[in-house]
Amino acid sequence: MTSFELLKLLGNAQDEYIMDSRKRPKKPQKPPVLKIAALAACAAILIGLGGTMLYVKPWTSGSSAPTNPPETLSSPAPSAENGSTGEDVPKASANPLDSDGIALLSAAQSPAMPQTDAERIKAWQENQVSEDTSYALNAFAYQLGSKVLSGTDDSVCFSPVSLYQVLSVITSGAEGSTQEQLLSLLGQGDVDTLKTQMQKLYQVNQQDTDMDHLEFANSLWLDEKQQDGENQVGFHQDWVMQAAMNYYCDVYAADFSSGAANAPLAAWINQHTGNLMADRLESFSMSPNTVMAAVNTVYYHSQWVEQFLDTVQDTFTAQDGTQTTCDFMQNTDMSGEAVVTDRYTKSYLQLSSGQMYVVLPKDGVSVDDLLSEDTLWEMFEDSSYEAAQVEWSVPKFTTDTDLDLKDALTAAGVTDAFESDAASFSAIADTPLYLSSVIQGTHIAVNEDGIEAASYSLAGMEAGAAAPGEAPVVEMNLNRPFLYLITASDGSPLFFGVVRSVE
Repeated sequence: MTSFELLKLLGNAQDEYIMDSRKRPKKPQKPPVLKIAALAACAAILIGLGGTMLYVKPWTSGSSAPTNPPETLSSPAPSAENGSTGEDVPKASANPLDSDGIALLSAAQSPAMPQTDAERIKAWQENQVSEDTSYALNAFAYQLGSKVLSGTDDSVCFSPVSLYQVLSVITSGAEGSTQEQLLSLLGQGDVDTLKTQMQKLYQVNQQDTDMDHLEFANSLWLDEKQQDGENQVGFHQDWVMQAAMNYYCDVYAADFSSGAANAPLAAWINQHTGNLMADRLESFSMSPNTVMAAVNTVYYHSQWVEQFLDTVQDTFTAQDGTQTTCDFMQNTDMSGEAVVTDRYTKSYLQLSSGQMYVVLPKDGVSVDDLLSEDTLWEMFEDSSYEAAQVEWSVPKFTTDTDLDLKDALTAAGVTDAFESDAASFSAIADTPLYLSSVIQGTHIAVNEDGIEAASYSLAGMEAGAAAPGEAPVVEMNLNRPFLYLITASDGSPLFFGVVRSVE
């Protein structure tokens, strides 16, 4: 019996029987228990990624969208309601295979969402990522940002933290130079450290209150039709289990060859991004040659700490010179902070669970002039804020972006993973695998309530070879192209974008 068949065997059981540094601004940051609201969501799909709890089940085109996994860490107790007697519920085992060859995928569920202030404070205190990882996340954002945000006249946004998590799962299944290149891009020395840091990143950012929400979810999709005969991939069950346990993956059997996996996969993404991607996911499809897919979603809900008091009509001058009349949100931060140079002015807006950093180029300087990796480091890591009265005028804007990230990742040094004759993912399967594509779609909207955004990334893997009145006044009138970086409470880069025009 193949490992895939073992996974399917477990999958055929009823669901209820399956066991489941960065530099901060000078304003003090509060733990997430004290935060409140702006909605942002981000989803990342890649080959071999996972998250939430492990349950393995086949999913065909006639299946409904998967439901949210249970909130507890243990298997559901037998009850008359679910028809279980308890006799056929798999028991936890240190050995993934019992004497009968049944796969026991036990308690691979994501950590429970903190429910009380005490739980949120404890999670915040115990799960801070290391300074090295904070540095690595920022380096990753600036390196990729310098590539994906430039070379166009359009507004662009992408999610560094979502892509980072997806690549982390892929890295866990890589070997040799393929793994070395991925680890170098991710700024990590080894996969064990990477795993531990991703667990901390996951747990420190999970929060759900009446007015504040940040949640990651992950899933792994294994192709069903390409397991027969000579095309058998031979997924390694130990790797699948470890991906589920370490990265909190849901695991599903899928049929990519016929296209039957497209609808359920799109439904899963939509479900975990607050239905914000519904329209764009209607035409979602993957190559029929895909043998594995991984999905990461980030859902973020947070409001401005200081609400915008006025909305007025003003003119935004786009990068191509086009002028658009639109709504501008206005407010004055009497105790604000800013960095003023001869090339740009930088300040930040406080969110209930994070910050929105904004860089406004000076007249005569374009956003593209500031999009080199070194300049991004200089701008966003410069902590030499000075007290200022910041006069904000922010256009309400919406940006939809679709990115093909293969070229950017290749330019960043990840080359072997995309070459069928060079890639090594032998920890994942017997059959040689390689990354065929990595794409990301993002939606972000900024308005009086805060930020509403959603993003998905997809990679396909195929088989092959001072006191008020004393501070200076700083105007942040965003009436021309500008850069922004939205971070979580721990400083992790959630969304990174440039506004070149408004709609």
